[in-house]
Amino acid sequence: MSKSSNFTLPNSTMRIVDKLLHVEKSLQSYGITESHIEASLLAATALGESRADLYANLYDEIPEKALLALDGFVERRLQREPLAYILQNREFYGLQLGVRHGVFIPRPETELLVDLAIQRIQNRPAQPTPAVVEVGTGCGAISIAIASNVSGVSLYATDISNVALSLAKTNADTHDVGEFVHLVKSDLLTCFIGTIDILIANLPYLESSRIPTLAPEIFLHEPIEALDGGLDGCRLINQLLSQASNLLASDATILLEMDPEQFTVIVEHAKTIWPTAEFTRHYDLSQTDRILEICLNS
Repeated sequence: MSKSSNFTLPNSTMRIVDKLLHVEKSLQSYGITESHIEASLLAATALGESRADLYANLYDEIPEKALLALDGFVERRLQREPLAYILQNREFYGLQLGVRHGVFIPRPETELLVDLAIQRIQNRPAQPTPAVVEVGTGCGAISIAIASNVSGVSLYATDISNVALSLAKTNADTHDVGEFVHLVKSDLLTCFIGTIDILIANLPYLESSRIPTLAPEIFLHEPIEALDGGLDGCRLINQLLSQASNLLASDATILLEMDPEQFTVIVEHAKTIWPTAEFTRHYDLSQTDRILEICLNS
């Protein structure tokens, strides 16, 4: 027997608390682990209020319009559409960012990349102002987080997707950093001339063969071009480093997010370009290799 997709209880009226429990059980039955949190987020969004207000009014009746909206949200979630696409936002580095289909959803582990970038920018001399470039900005999460936390910094953020660049502009303007985040349509660094002091990238780094094995939220709904790094997952990263060889300052810093298994391959390639560079691995909260830092020696 297939699972029912009818989420509304037969009552003519329904309290928030009853509907919330029903949604949570529906999500649980489909193997969605954070069902309690997701149920409350979906319900609050359908009602157009915060989660705090939701819990303050648990015994209120749900308006019919909100009930229908919530049922629609749940239907989409049970089709394994990512929660962020349904809510049309994702929290990243303490910021609420708009997200949409066709643009990669920022992950919490990428916040480490922001931490390191902020530290390296602040450690450089204030004058001249460092040239900071992020490649593959997506919704703008990394550059916007940096610009929101470092006064006066100016960044160039690139992407090949018009959809991503449009969304990144909206997010930058929403957080009042539009004048500091300069969005550029470019295939990696092909449009750049001049000198880059800090290069930041979270490029697609999954091996092509792994894509079909990903969770359905990722494989079925997120843009494949934001995930697929080629046969070994290193294609775009190595291409970026080759392009950067004539653009980086003599004391530049490169910060790259990647799969732990790629560090050796990427380091070997980078050493052919910068034999005297220093290489540092940075670990995320799960103690997994996450960020490769390459420091050039002037």
